[in-house]
Amino acid sequence: MENLLRKSDRDFFQHYLDDYNFITTQIGEKLNLVCNSYNEFIDTPIEVIDEKDYKFVIFAADQNLVSSSMSFDPALNTVVEGLPKIDINNIPQRVLNVIEQHKGGEKITLSSDNVIFAGRTENAYAFMIPLNDMSYKTISNYFNCLLKDINVSINPLTPYIMNIFNINSQEAYTKYLQLPENLPNRIKELAEKITSTQNNRYDKVKAIETYLSDNYKYTLTPDDTPSGRDFVDYFLFDLKKGYCTYYATSMVVMLRSLGIPARYVEGYIVTSGSKKGNEYHVTNEKAHAWVEAYFEGFGWIKFEPTAAYASTVNNENKNDDRSEDTKGGKPSWIDGKNSPSNNYELQVKQLPADNKKLITLVIVIVLVSLCILAFAALVLFNHIKGRRKLNKLTKMSPRDSIISSYKLILFYMSLLGYGKEDGETPKDYANRMGKSIVANHANLNTVTDVFILARYSNNAITDKDKAHVLDSFNNLSLYTKQNLGKFKHFTLKYLQGKI
Repeated sequence: MENLLRKSDRDFFQHYLDDYNFITTQIGEKLNLVCNSYNEFIDTPIEVIDEKDYKFVIFAADQNLVSSSMSFDPALNTVVEGLPKIDINNIPQRVLNVIEQHKGGEKITLSSDNVIFAGRTENAYAFMIPLNDMSYKTISNYFNCLLKDINVSINPLTPYIMNIFNINSQEAYTKYLQLPENLPNRIKELAEKITSTQNNRYDKVKAIETYLSDNYKYTLTPDDTPSGRDFVDYFLFDLKKGYCTYYATSMVVMLRSLGIPARYVEGYIVTSGSKKGNEYHVTNEKAHAWVEAYFEGFGWIKFEPTAAYASTVNNENKNDDRSEDTKGGKPSWIDGKNSPSNNYELQVKQLPADNKKLITLVIVIVLVSLCILAFAALVLFNHIKGRRKLNKLTKMSPRDSIISSYKLILFYMSLLGYGKEDGETPKDYANRMGKSIVANHANLNTVTDVFILARYSNNAITDKDKAHVLDSFNNLSLYTKQNLGKFKHFTLKYLQGKI
């Protein structure tokens, strides 16, 4: 989490989008380059991308080194070609050498999953190999080739979500950077000195938090701030002791002086020692103040600068007898009262909550997105399940394939209202169906004769018999799709996985 926070800055999302657009543009250019420069009589063309934490090796391969699988798609009632793949053993040694030169400390295990087909020309196929995890995830999302009939993509950086993030960001940078005009310069100078060796927002915030916790004494009975003196300036340079209000106010002001949105928060510290039965008893003795700093992409993060509490932040302290009256010794300007130029407007909040409507909206969007994703996953699963069932039929021996296909034909007939009755023999059933439309689509009489031979005799069953029954089943499947109704067919096939 800390490493992620170190990457956060004001333009966090824009940087992400700029990097993403940059790398996808680079990939497109490199792919065109290797494909257009391919010549079977010269070395394999290779391009390397190693920028902005992305690493790729892109190369072109002869079409003779590439293979693709064929499978039957019942939805289209035809055979479809899968994505081209290159066997690991067919990758040119020159490409493997380049991977070794550029992978650095990454552990790269070549497999069919991370050698990604990316395009082709008349004579060559282009492949790309990501050399780190970030590159693999990016390219897997960009080349979304796996979902064919159903292509659902939920992008967390859609314009609508981006708009919500921008609203939060705008509020943070307008509402939570306010400072009085006459703020003593040495407060900002001290903040700059403390953070001079830090190069990111998170480490700067932690440096100020640690400085206050380590260098100022905790007491519940500090002296009053002299009339005319700035509250924070007096605490930092003269008094050098106080309770949570002093620490939190000072940290907020120092962070804001550095251009880091920060807010002063009041609430209560609830420990397990406060629990009686199923209830927590919270009194003013547990009142406390702390700091929250804004991080683009993450929101408001809690920090604890108060010396006596620093080691217990986010942890329970069952024997904590400290008590504070944050209202008693706090200067009036903390709550926005007496608002002359010395009003810090720290936006005191009883609970560290903000933009509840926006947060609720984001939660709703996330939940809806998850439901859509789950729905798509179910549809995709049952689609693949159906394809595998048919592929299995084509790979079975003629006898087993015919017996299994006949059972499916009976099931489809029952869906259409022409089910086989209990005790009825296959031949009797075929005779009863006669020359009805549905029986003709299934070629039921001929299929029944072949089934009886396969099921009850030792006669040789040929591939021609198998192909005939499979064709009859495919015809019935298409007829069923046309006559069940789109909704019922979709439910049975994609939601229930029955057909």
